[in-house]
Amino acid sequence: MRSTSMCGLLVSLREARKRTVDSRLIVTKPCPTLLILYYLLTLEQKKVTRKLRQITTQLAAQPTDPALTSQKRALEIDLAYTLHYPLFFKYISLFPSASTSSEEGAENQPS
Repeated sequence: MRSTSMCGLLVSLREARKRTVDSRLIVTKPCPTLLILYYLLTLEQKKVTRKLRQITTQLAAQPTDPALTSQKRALEIDLAYTLHYPLFFKYISLFPSASTSSEEGAENQPS
């Protein structure tokens, strides 16, 4: 009697494990907001990388310019921000569109 109950327990454990493995294999559609965030991060990484490349070539011509050195350091920080930003926080864009800044200005003006 004991061996049959033990076999039943082992069978139910195997089935439970199989269900958990199967549930991990289910492919779900990616979240649309994460796709938008990924797209935005990719665009901003490209912009920052392009500006960083331009500043680096200017620094090659003028290596002692402190303004270019500070711009390069700021761009390196921006690049690190876009590369290592956690996906579960609201993202604050490095390059906000002109329409959002004009809307904010219109809201702040007294009527």
